[in-house]
Amino acid sequence: MKRRLIGAACLSAIAALGSFFPAIAGDPIAGTAAQGRSLDLHLAQRNSNCRRVVAGRAIALYYRPAMNGGSSGTLTQGDQVELLNAPDAIQGDDGRMYFQIRYPFNRRDQSTGYILSRYELGNGETRPTLGICQKRMW
Repeated sequence: MKRRLIGAACLSAIAALGSFFPAIAGDPIAGTAAQGRSLDLHLAQRNSNCRRVVAGRAIALYYRPAMNGGSSGTLTQGDQVELLNAPDAIQGDDGRMYFQIRYPFNRRDQSTGYILSRYELGNGETRPTLGICQKRMW
């Protein structure tokens, strides 16, 4: 019983500190201390413009913001990039919205390019191309 109370107090303290230190954030999927589950903590990347590709397929990389802007390669799920025009997307000549990025993330041999801000699933539905980079502490 004593261990359970100490554990609950520690989790409450961590949750309270999370509002003062934005680098500490709970994972809503893992649950919260109030729900009695373990709290999964993440440490934010130093560069707040770090993004990772969350699309379930390869995403074309363009030299300029347009699908006819010349492809310079592809990015795949999990690739990390730096968002240069955060948080704004740029409207391309084709009317679609693009993000200007630098890739690969945190490397010396970086290049810049554009990717679609949302990708199509094939049934007319679209989803965001990028998610926030997170590094697990444990």
